[in-house]
Amino acid sequence: MSGQWEVVGKSKQKQSRQSTKKLSKSERKKFVENAPKVEDILPLAQVKTLYTALDNNKENHKPPGKENNVKENDSKKTQKKQPEKKKDMKERQPAPKSLEMAVRLIDVKEITSHLEIGQARFQEAPLVWLKGLAEYLNVKLEHSNPVLTPKTNDYPLCVLSGEIRDVLRRAIKDAGETATQHFFHMCLTAMANDMVRGSSLVYGYKVMLQLLAFQNPKITISNIQKVTTLRNSYQNRQPVLLAVLWALGQGGMKDLQTGLKVWLDVMVPVMDMRNYTTFVVNYLKDILTHSPQGRPVPYEQFFAVLDVIHSPSNNLPNNVQQELLSLSPALRVRAMKAVSEKRLRNFFEPLLQRLQPSTSKMLHEELLTCLMVCLNSDQHCYSIWRQMYTKHLPQSAVLLDHIGIQWTTIKGQVAVKVLRETLSTFQVTNEELRKSKQKDEQHLIHCQHSCEELLKKMTVSRTFPWKTGSFLLLFAVVALLSYDIKKHGSFRSSSTGRFLNDIGALQYGEHAWARTKFYSDKSYRWAEANVPHYYKLVGDHAKPYLELAWDVYLVVGHQLHSMYENINAYIEEKMPAVIDWINVYAPGLLDKVKAHSTEAWEQVKQNALILWQFFLHYSYKGLEWVKANVFVGSLSPENLQKYSMEALNTTQVYAVWTYDWVCQKVQTLSKIQHNFCYSSVPISVMGKVINELRELVV
Repeated sequence: MSGQWEVVGKSKQKQSRQSTKKLSKSERKKFVENAPKVEDILPLAQVKTLYTALDNNKENHKPPGKENNVKENDSKKTQKKQPEKKKDMKERQPAPKSLEMAVRLIDVKEITSHLEIGQARFQEAPLVWLKGLAEYLNVKLEHSNPVLTPKTNDYPLCVLSGEIRDVLRRAIKDAGETATQHFFHMCLTAMANDMVRGSSLVYGYKVMLQLLAFQNPKITISNIQKVTTLRNSYQNRQPVLLAVLWALGQGGMKDLQTGLKVWLDVMVPVMDMRNYTTFVVNYLKDILTHSPQGRPVPYEQFFAVLDVIHSPSNNLPNNVQQELLSLSPALRVRAMKAVSEKRLRNFFEPLLQRLQPSTSKMLHEELLTCLMVCLNSDQHCYSIWRQMYTKHLPQSAVLLDHIGIQWTTIKGQVAVKVLRETLSTFQVTNEELRKSKQKDEQHLIHCQHSCEELLKKMTVSRTFPWKTGSFLLLFAVVALLSYDIKKHGSFRSSSTGRFLNDIGALQYGEHAWARTKFYSDKSYRWAEANVPHYYKLVGDHAKPYLELAWDVYLVVGHQLHSMYENINAYIEEKMPAVIDWINVYAPGLLDKVKAHSTEAWEQVKQNALILWQFFLHYSYKGLEWVKANVFVGSLSPENLQKYSMEALNTTQVYAVWTYDWVCQKVQTLSKIQHNFCYSSVPISVMGKVINELRELVV
């Protein structure tokens, strides 16, 4: 303070003069252009109500003396504008009903001249004429029936003719890579803003976005941070965000790696929201099914997608969750089939680390399948497994059990020699771990038994194919018999027939054949004479009852079928409502029940496997005890083998004696028959003697 009075009035007058200083026209114009617009801040409905309120206020505040003049001027203006309105009505045509019809109205020369004019005016500003081209397509592609769900993966670009697409490609090529990247995000933002304002003129933006993504798929992931901000801004507006997600996903239709990155970074965060769940899952299905095989999928990206698919925290409906889980095989095929064999070793270690006993059943099976693909395709994975064995005993036990169970089906695909060496290494490691008193003794015992069982299956010799051998033997006998009969002309004159005649078996066979033929002919004649009569008799009496039974069967079957269809349709109709009701009043209950039931079943399987291992362990000990305490002395294996060999030798000796005795009797019988043939004894007496001798031999 200076201690003197000060005059402050002049400063206020200066301030008021400075504040009341008027702006020039150019400054006011710049201020209006840079100021925020109401349409950008408020929703469209509030903007309309605001403008209508302002119009009403203007009408209410008009001076009364000028109303007549205003009415007269309005009447004159309307009289002047009537012919102009009639011309506009004549020139305006109704919008096409479909996009295809709108495309037919586009003239290639017109769009080419429009592009050339824009390029000539703005040579150093490609964004300007690219935006003009997009707005031109917005107007030309307007139609009255927009398609909510695309018909094909390349819709709406596929609707354009080849000439129009060539013009658009040439424009994008002339613009350059940097300008096209800016233009992509500009079209994306403009499309979202226009849809928020309620405009339907966005198909030009969609065509340009799709063409840019098809030509350069990486353009969709060039600025993930900006795209994420745009997604967060419109996630409460379903149509807008679906259009944005659709545009960002077009690159994945041409490049799987780009599509998976968009899916992970942009779409997965909104997958739990019910408005976008189906779209996100269907997009993953589309890119795994339809995208061409290009760059191999990195194993980091593969495991990121696999973790999302099998995440227990997914809050998805049951049918969508099942559809998502069914995409795991397609992901495995696209990730591992395109990878060279030497790169599969990068997959093995993360796969084995994820193979925990507590994992879900679907993930458990998928990991085992992937591990077997790695082992069968890249033998270097066995060395990685040997290095990881001591620190991953539970995972190794699960993999060994899987190989043992599936051994009969996969033994032709596995490198048996390398697997046997690996199992031998595991056995040596198991002994060392047992001596060092490993803490994880349960899994160690599990691994030890699994190795022993798998080695036994690998060393078991193949059993003789009895069915195939029997069939081949029967076929050979029939072939030899046919050849013998054909060579000698008849069965009696063949070697087989003569042999059977020599031992006396031929006449019994012929006698049996004659009797069989006699009775079969007699039965056929009886059936030929009596079956038609009895058939007609039974038909006359039973036909009405059979027809009645058939009609009853048809009626009852139709009723049961219709009841089944009604019940099935009722269940299909009400089941989603019941599931939704449960999800509303008890959210997560179905998933928890499913998860707990799966965990219980896995626990039962694990306990049963542990019991089976203990049973095998103690059964082996019991066998050893029986060998050491029961089968000793006279019951030792050596003595039992000795007794069995002695019994076999004795049986063989008696069989040889019996055969010699039978041969001797047959020779004696043949000599007696020969002597009777040249004697004067009657043939009947000779036959009786021969039969008595045969009975005596028998």
